[in-house]
Amino acid sequence: MRTNPVDLVSFCGGYCGKCGISGLAIGLRLETLQALLGAADFRQEAEHLGWPLMRDIATRCCEQFDQQAASFGELAGRLFPTHCRDGCVPPCEIARCCLERSFTTCAECADLDACERFTERHAEAKQNLAAIRAMGLEAWAKEQYSKAVNGWREKLVGAVDAVFDQ
Repeated sequence: MRTNPVDLVSFCGGYCGKCGISGLAIGLRLETLQALLGAADFRQEAEHLGWPLMRDIATRCCEQFDQQAASFGELAGRLFPTHCRDGCVPPCEIARCCLERSFTTCAECADLDACERFTERHAEAKQNLAAIRAMGLEAWAKEQYSKAVNGWREKLVGAVDAVFDQ
């Protein structure tokens, strides 16, 4: 799953890539599960031991898992969009304004500091927009993407470590 980090920046300056139920997060987790199942290589182990019945069972289980993962990924992609431009929420007032002005984010707006659409609940987004202005959208988005992916990676590695470090 390859994603352009800029596509995960919301209009208001939030980073949709941090959302645990985004299509991106679900897709990456499914890919990780499939990679772990492949690394376990049950079929190969059963074949090596000369257990054809176990190989057949492992093959069937792996195929079923792949089918279920693909179905879940497809369903999750429809139900849990990756970002606000992808339909995550009905367009809010901020999104409508950006769309009308053809802005990628509010950081492009000269009137941002005086904008009445931003309330106290948008404090983090306003900080993000300032960082976007300072760093540039692409650099900021890459940094946020890296933070999000590394956070998921740490959780997954921690789960694997917990299994082996009993």
